[in-house]
Amino acid sequence: MVVVWHFYVHGLKIDHTEIQPGSVSTLNFGISQLIIVICSVCVNLFVLVTGFFLINKSFKTIRFVRIWFQTVFYSVTIDLVLYATNSETNLISNIWTDIMPICNNTYWFVRQYLRLIIIAPIISFYLLRLTKTIHHLIMIIILVIVLFLTIRNPFCDGRYISGYSILWFVMLFYTGGYLHIYGTSNKWTISTKTFCILLFLIWAYTIFVLVYKHLYNSDILHNTTYEYNTFPYFLSVILFIIIKRSNLNGKRNLNIFYDIAPLTFGVYLIHDNNKIRTLIWDQIYSWGALYDSLLLTPTAICISCIIFTICISIDYLRKELFRVLRIDILINLFSKFIDSILIKIWNKISGILKITTNS
Repeated sequence: MVVVWHFYVHGLKIDHTEIQPGSVSTLNFGISQLIIVICSVCVNLFVLVTGFFLINKSFKTIRFVRIWFQTVFYSVTIDLVLYATNSETNLISNIWTDIMPICNNTYWFVRQYLRLIIIAPIISFYLLRLTKTIHHLIMIIILVIVLFLTIRNPFCDGRYISGYSILWFVMLFYTGGYLHIYGTSNKWTISTKTFCILLFLIWAYTIFVLVYKHLYNSDILHNTTYEYNTFPYFLSVILFIIIKRSNLNGKRNLNIFYDIAPLTFGVYLIHDNNKIRTLIWDQIYSWGALYDSLLLTPTAICISCIIFTICISIDYLRKELFRVLRIDILINLFSKFIDSILIKIWNKISGILKITTNS
């Protein structure tokens, strides 16, 4: 979904494409917006899964270090390759930026996700101590906030909460945790049919907003599909619940998914690196030329599958390299060392707090 999303947003630049006359262009416009709506759940699902599994977990440095190291590995490797083929590349400056993914915009998702990993134990610590009533109240507040995310912030050129913000990630994290703690009532008639109905309604609204904007050149209506929030939130939660309720135990041919799943983060790091993104979507081919072609949709799916397969293969080789060179073992040892230091610091702080409280 992420790769397909990037084909349309970065390659086709469909979020900046004006509605064009012509039967083929109109058809491609409708299909493209439908695909965009379907793929708008990609980031949300990743964070929902994180909240679902980490809501009752304590902080472990390995989670942060593993993501950080993999990000730095690909960033530095890509810069070294580009420097070898283009001497004009400022290698020193780029590498300094590469080793600080939490502070730069090379990967916006990694920046926010690492921040979420850091604060996740704090969120979990307090949330697990709340009553069921408070949990439900927080969930209702989140739903209300999500419904009104389209309101423009009068103090700046933007919305109150963006789908790219850490606040949005926290809301998704809590939603996943909420589903872990309380599950979903069997009385909820949530099914694939529900998902398809909501998908159609969001798609129809998206088309309406874009046509309205085209006819009246007005931004009074806002389409947040490209920001992952508002309506994609509900679509993501429903799809998450459907998959959670599915009984996949004993199903055949699932081992391949178990093998591929840990490699999918590498797909993002490789193909959405700033330099590689420019190479794929701007330099290799002018993808916007396909907008007037009936081959647009099959090409989008085919190219996305090719990119996904190549990146999966590269990350598999990276995984094997880490295993042979025992890099994973070194990462684990380093993380345990940092954990021991943090535990000592926490014990000292706790002791000071107890003494102060008793006094």
